[in-house]
Amino acid sequence: MKLNFKISFSNLYTRDGLIKLDETFLNYIKSCDESLFYSLIEAREKAASSLMSSQCHLPSSQCHPPVIPVLDTGI
Repeated sequence: MKLNFKISFSNLYTRDGLIKLDETFLNYIKSCDESLFYSLIEAREKAASSLMSSQCHLPSSQCHPPVIPVLDTGI
């Protein structure tokens, strides 16, 4: 089975590969529907901010949000 967008199955098993996949996804969404792209970016920022404020008990200069908020979907 072949994946599109120059993504390989091995990309799905590494952090760098998942970042590449996410960047490809975001570029595709932006090319199809720019409004949806900006809504998605805004939602991610809100989720990361919410995650940060609820989990970080260190001074704000030492807290860093994750690159992409991870949701457990049970898959």
